[in-house]
Amino acid sequence: MAVFIFLTIYYSCNNKNKVLPTQKSGISLIAVVGEKGIRYDEIDSLGRIEIYNMRKQKLEQVIIEELLTIEAKKYELTKEAYLEQFSYDKTGRITDDDILQFMRLNPGFSNKEEVNRILLNITKKEKLKKHIDSLSIIYKVESFLLPEYHKVIDTSNIKGISLNNCGNDKDKVFLIVNFDCQSCIEFLLKMREIIYKYNNSIIFELIYLDSSFELPAKAIAYADHKNIGGKLIEQLINNPDSIHSSKFYSKFFSIDTSDGESFDKIVMNGNYLINMLKVRDDLFRQEIYSTPSLVINGKLYEGSFTQNELEFLMSSIINSKN
Repeated sequence: MAVFIFLTIYYSCNNKNKVLPTQKSGISLIAVVGEKGIRYDEIDSLGRIEIYNMRKQKLEQVIIEELLTIEAKKYELTKEAYLEQFSYDKTGRITDDDILQFMRLNPGFSNKEEVNRILLNITKKEKLKKHIDSLSIIYKVESFLLPEYHKVIDTSNIKGISLNNCGNDKDKVFLIVNFDCQSCIEFLLKMREIIYKYNNSIIFELIYLDSSFELPAKAIAYADHKNIGGKLIEQLINNPDSIHSSKFYSKFFSIDTSDGESFDKIVMNGNYLINMLKVRDDLFRQEIYSTPSLVINGKLYEGSFTQNELEFLMSSIINSKN
């Protein structure tokens, strides 16, 4: 019994003076395994994308709540009453044609009342999103949450289509897109103003990424060969309905096809796609398949981007030099 009490007092006194690793100055540990300390930033780095996505989702929820609260207060309404009066009640009526089209595309649904409820809910959400977007502009919402890059890639052998005239010693941004992707068109529309703004500070190049190269890719490669790739891309952004039109490209390149030879055959007579194919294969080897994506100084960013996020990313490049 006396021995037990002695050992208890000994170990208690011995541990009492022991300094925990997390108590040491300048160290932020989350765990210790043997002699190895595991830092908070090590764990955070493993879940960077998940942490960013969570922050973005929660931030969007808080911003929406704040916007609705401010706007409701202006009309002396509760947030719930405001939503009912100014958002949901603007939902258009679901027509029989809407219901039948939905049922054709989704054969598993046969109850018209159920389909009507589904479509009504979808329409409400779309209306609310547009309403929130307009409020964000009115109240000048700014987010300073910088998107996280997914991984670092090797860009040493990647040459895109130049979108601006900038020196070779500048930071480089690759825009990875294809023109059969609606979100890519929207992405390029957002980037157009940014490219103009940072025209003399950042190199912007476009990479066309797809499993197969159809007419738009051929046309862009041909335009790049003639050093007018940027001009064609600008025209495609402004005329998305003409992306698969041979007549559109014939007019753009001033090609006479009256003899019956189509534009795509003329383009395929040259080896204009070689560089584009090499770049695509290089990206595929690095397991890059998603569009739209951004590569900023070798760091890959994937997913959809708001105008504010794109602006913030570009300004962070400039600020990092200062």
